[in-house]
Amino acid sequence: MKKKNNVLFGLFVILTSMALVIALTPKEIQNDLFYDIKLGNLIFKNGIDLKDHFSFFSLNYTYPHWLFDVIVAFLYNHFSFHGIYLFVMIVFFVILLCIYKVSNRMNQNNRLISFLLLFLVSNLLKPGITARSQLLSYFLFIIQIFILESFLITKKGKYLIFLPILSLLLANIHGTIWPFQFILYLPYIVEHLCFLFKNKKKNKSKISADKLYIEDVSHFKKVYPYLFLSLFVGVFTPCFGIAYTYFIKIMQTNTISILLEHKPTVLTQNLLYLFFILFLLLLFILTKTKIRMRDFLMIGGLLFTSLFSIRHVLLFACIGLLFVGRYLSDVVQEESKVTCEVIYSYLTKPIFCILFLLFLFVVSFQNYKIHRNEEYFTKEDYPIDAVKYMKKHLDYKKIRLFNNYNEGSYILFCDIKVFIDSRSDLYTKPFNKKMDIFDDYIEAYMNLSYEKIFKKYNFSHVLIRKDDSLYKILSKDKNYMLLYDDDFFVLMEKV
Repeated sequence: MKKKNNVLFGLFVILTSMALVIALTPKEIQNDLFYDIKLGNLIFKNGIDLKDHFSFFSLNYTYPHWLFDVIVAFLYNHFSFHGIYLFVMIVFFVILLCIYKVSNRMNQNNRLISFLLLFLVSNLLKPGITARSQLLSYFLFIIQIFILESFLITKKGKYLIFLPILSLLLANIHGTIWPFQFILYLPYIVEHLCFLFKNKKKNKSKISADKLYIEDVSHFKKVYPYLFLSLFVGVFTPCFGIAYTYFIKIMQTNTISILLEHKPTVLTQNLLYLFFILFLLLLFILTKTKIRMRDFLMIGGLLFTSLFSIRHVLLFACIGLLFVGRYLSDVVQEESKVTCEVIYSYLTKPIFCILFLLFLFVVSFQNYKIHRNEEYFTKEDYPIDAVKYMKKHLDYKKIRLFNNYNEGSYILFCDIKVFIDSRSDLYTKPFNKKMDIFDDYIEAYMNLSYEKIFKKYNFSHVLIRKDDSLYKILSKDKNYMLLYDDDFFVLMEKV
C-alpha cells in the first residue's frame, strides 16, 4: 500500500511540476537570445575564430557560452522561437523534477518538504526562466549537488566520475559562471577539514557544537582527485583559459556596477524572498534542532551573496533551498514528525490529488491564456520598425550607428553592425585588448557627454528610445536630423 501511495504521489509531483511550468514560463524572450542565435549560426558556418563579427570594430571575442549558442541556433533554425520557448519549458520542468529528487535524497525521503520546495523554488526562480545559458548552469549545479550528497550517503565512488564531465560541460555552456562550482565545494571541504581536526585525538561519528554538528565525512577525501580533475578540464574551451580568468577580468571593468542583474537585491521589492529569510531566521533561532555544518555554510553563503547581487537570488533558489529543505525536514523530524506523516497521508489520497491538480491546472491554463497570444518580442522593447526603415531606405551596411545597450542584440540579429550590445565583456579593454567601448557608451548615453564620444567613433546615425534623456538633447542639436520616429524609438542622422 505504501509503495502504491509513493507511485501515486510521484505522478502527482510530475503533474504539479507540469502545471507550474505552464503557469510560470514567460513567452517574452530576453535580449541576449538575439546574439546567441547569431553566434550559433556563425559557428555553424565558420567555426570559432575568436573574433567578433557583429560590431563595426575589429575585436577579439572569447565565445564564453558557445555550446549554448549552438543549441539555441539549432532550435531557432528548425522550429523558430516556438522551439526555443518549448525548450525553456522542458528545461524548467526537468529542473523542478531534479529539485524534488535531490531534495528527497538529502532529507531522507520527506516527500512533503520536497513537494513544498517545488512551489518556493519555481516562484523564486521565475525571473531566470528564459532562454539564457544560466538556466542550463542551474541544472548542472543541481546535478553536482546530487552527486556529492549521494556519495556522502552511500559512499559509492561511482558517482564521482561525473563531476569532471559536468565541469567540462559547464565550461562550454556557460564559462563565465564556471568557477562558481568550486564555491559550491567549499562547505563540503570545510566540513571535512573540521571533522579531521576534531577527530584527530578522539574518533566520533558526529561532533556537536551548539547549533551546528559535523557528520562523519571522512570518506570525502575520495572527492579531491575528481575536484582537481574538474579544475583541469576548464582549459578545454575555444578560448583556452577564459573560464579561469573571466571573473578576474570582469572585475576590472565598470559593467558590474552598471548592469541591473549585478546590482544588490532590494528586499522591499522582493517580498517573497524577504519573508522567506525572516522565516528561516526564526526557524534557526526558535528551534533546538541542530544543523549540519555544510548546510549552514551553504545556506549562509548563498544568502549573503544573493544580497549583493540580484542574479544570485536565482542560485539560492535552485541550490540553497535544497539545504534549507533538509534543515526543515530535520526540524519536522524532531518537532512534529507525526503531523508531517498525517499531511502526507492526505496528499496521497486520490480525491485530494485530483481536486488539487484540477485547481492547479485551471489556474495555470488561465495564466497561459493571458500570455499565449503575446509576441516573443514587441515594438515597445525593440526598434522593429526603425530597423525595417534603415534596411529599406539606407545603405545600412556602411552606416556607423550609435545604439542603446539593450537593443544592440536585436539590431545585430537583423544584420546591422552595432556600436554595442549586451555582450558587455566584448566591449571592455580587459577582454578585447583594444578599447573601453562600454565606458564610452556610459559617458555618452548616461552622462550625456556625447559630443566627444560621437566624434571619436564618427557616428553617422543614432537609434535610441524616444524617452531617453539623450534624445531630448539631440533633438535640440542642429547637427542631427530626425529621419524616423514611432511611439518608442527615433532614428537620427548626422548632417
